[in-house]
Parts: sequence; structure tokens; C-alpha cells
Amino acid sequence: MAEEKQTKKQIKGFGYLIVSLIWLFCFLIFIVLLKTVDIGAVGPENSEIGFSTMNKFIFDTLGQSEFWYNFTKIMGYASILIAVIFMCYGLYQLIKYRSLKNVDGDLIAMAITFVMLAFVYVLFEIVKINYRPVLVDGALEVSFPSSHTMLNLTIFTITAMFFSKKIDNIWVRRIVVVVISLLMILSVVGRLLSGVHWFTDILGAVMISVFLCLFYEFLSKTFYREIKRGLN
Repeated sequence: MAEEKQTKKQIKGFGYLIVSLIWLFCFLIFIVLLKTVDIGAVGPENSEIGFSTMNKFIFDTLGQSEFWYNFTKIMGYASILIAVIFMCYGLYQLIKYRSLKNVDGDLIAMAITFVMLAFVYVLFEIVKINYRPVLVDGALEVSFPSSHTMLNLTIFTITAMFFSKKIDNIWVRRIVVVVISLLMILSVVGRLLSGVHWFTDILGAVMISVFLCLFYEFLSKTFYREIKRGLN
């Protein structure tokens, strides 16, 4: 019975892997479309953007908001702080137990996912897909995907997923998840309302974040448990 239950968990875990890879594939296809569909020089200094008609319409409609810009910036710092706290807690467990196999598997999965998140962040600082709809300090700045949206959505979502497993009291668990989810939604919507990104920047960030969160769940449920079994 125990082996059958474990097998079902593994199958479910690999299901998360498959769905996450589908989202990654969709993200890559989206980049191709962004570089080929309705290209228009509608950005500052005639910078080009795909889906230009839609992007310009949404940008002109929503405009810019300094409040939402500052709010999402603060949320960005908060999400990074949360990630650092989790990593410190994982390091504390490693030092305390002096063995990787005794570290919480969810923390290991989280660490791997956050490294992947950092890699994506750096990658798109180098690979320039498009530029912001506004100048930053008088200069063009890379814009895709929205780094604040990607950081906030990924870290807040994984935090909610983590606490949903660790908190036994159902009401406390629900309150924590709802509060984190609200902050997550405000961060994503707020970044769009801030007016420093095109709509497709936000959409791309959401897609890569969904991939990372699903991949985290795969690592948590399947991959790391297999590594842990090997260490034993």
C-alpha cells in the first residue's frame, strides 16, 4: 500500500514536470511571435515591439502611475528578502544536521528553483527582446520579461505553496495563502499599471513564472525525494 501510494505521488510529480515543460515551450513560442507578429516602432527612440498595436493601445489606455511603480518596487525587495530568509533557513538545517539528506526537501527544491530564476533574470539582461515603453534616466532599458513581475510572482507563489504544506491549522493556512496570493496579484497588476512595461512583458513574465512554480512542485514531489533515497 505504501509503495502504491509512493508510485501515485511520483506519477503526479512527473505530471507537474510535463505541464511545466509545456509552459516553457509556450513561452519560447511567445518570444518567436513577439519578434515576428505586428512589429512596430512605437516605443521611445523608435524602438520596436511585437504585437505593437495591442501593446500601444494598452499602454496609452493605462498610462503611467508612480504609486504602482513604487509599490511593485517595494514588493520586489520584499520577495527577494523572503527568498533570502528561506535560503538562510535551509543553510541553517544543513549546518545543524551536517547532511543534505536531512534538509527539508521543499527547501532544496526551492533553492534549485531560485537558482533557475536568477539564471533567467541574468539571461534576459543579456538577450534583449525589446525595450521599455518609457526611457529610464534618458536611456532605453531592456523590458522583456518584466523582472519585477517574474520575481514577485515566482517567489510569492512558491512561498504560498510551501506554507500550504507546512501549516497544519486550516484557517491559519488559508489566511496566509490568501494574504500572499493578494500581494502576488497586486504585484502583477500593479506592474502593468505602473506603465514601465508593455503588456507582453507582463504576460511573458507570468508564463515563465508558471513554468518555474510547476517545476518547483515537480522537484518537491518527485525529483528531490529520489536524490534523498540515493543518499540513504
